Amino acid sequence: MGARKRVKTHACTYLLSTSEETIKRGDGATFATVSAAFAGNQYSLLARTHDGDANDGFGLEEAALSFDNVPAGSGVRMLHAAVPLPGAAADVAQRDAGHLQGLIARAMAKELRAKDHAGVALVRSVKPRWNGKAGEYGLFFVGRKCHGESTKNVQMAAWNYRDGKLGDSLLFQMVKLGSGRYALDFGYPFTAQTAFAMAVAIMDKGTGVPVNGFKMKEQPVAALARGGSE
Repeated sequence: MGARKRVKTHACTYLLSTSEETIKRGDGATFATVSAAFAGNQYSLLARTHDGDANDGFGLEEAALSFDNVPAGSGVRMLHAAVPLPGAAADVAQRDAGHLQGLIARAMAKELRAKDHAGVALVRSVKPRWNGKAGEYGLFFVGRKCHGESTKNVQMAAWNYRDGKLGDSLLFQMVKLGSGRYALDFGYPFTAQTAFAMAVAIMDKGTGVPVNGFKMKEQPVAALARGGSE
């Protein structure tokens, strides 16, 4: 898959395509967009509004990602996301525009009921640990060797918004492999499409503060529920 940032739009928008070469809005290989709100902290994966016709617009919200608004240099920006379960994605996408972003906002305010997000998984980024000796934040990356700190080094797990705790298994992991190279690992409920969309948003926004990888001398914070690698 490939992505290209549109330049003639007021908001930040990326076109997502199954092709890495020709990425155009009207091309049949272009299946969705990742669009940011004007504030720049909220990103949504928007699929075509009808049967995949290249002439249709993009209006079906299939995933949402929200970055905490943290002042520069004051700490790592946390991420919260709403990802439809694969079997419920079509039904969730037919709901009102902004539905998934609304779920994230209500969950953060602890105003969400379980039935309100039926068919939708809520996930949050793993909070990096501060290494005072090295003077940097770090994460235990599972099955990957991190090659240098980056604001794009991110892990995500299931989020219990009631008590703020995370699940035992990682669902999403993005880690720097070298200059301009990143690995993307993901598991259920992420699909290749939703995981790629999250990665595009993270590449655009970042966590605000660089995060490095810790050596695996301790038990990692979670084991990766690995369902794919791109």
